[in-house]
Amino acid sequence: HPLPERLEFIDYSNQDAVREIWNEIVGRVQTYAKNVSDADLQEIVTVDLPHRGGTYRNARWEIMAHIVNHGTDHRAQILNLLHQLGAMTIEQDLILHLWEEQR
Repeated sequence: HPLPERLEFIDYSNQDAVREIWNEIVGRVQTYAKNVSDADLQEIVTVDLPHRGGTYRNARWEIMAHIVNHGTDHRAQILNLLHQLGAMTIEQDLILHLWEEQR
């Protein structure tokens, strides 16, 4: 499976452009998550990453867990930067979001 092309910053220079691509990506991820099977999650995916030292093989579920964890790392980094700039920040705990969705 080839890696997707990276998004180019210059193509998303305003909030409307960012929101449009965000909505598209969210839709694709939600569709994938709704349709992925247990067998799909166990499938071994091979990724060639010469800049990371070679070819790697992981179960699809491991890659998906990495994506969630990686996103959490970036949210924490952004939250810290916003705090340092004096911006008002909000709690980032997943469980709080899930509880809010239940209200």
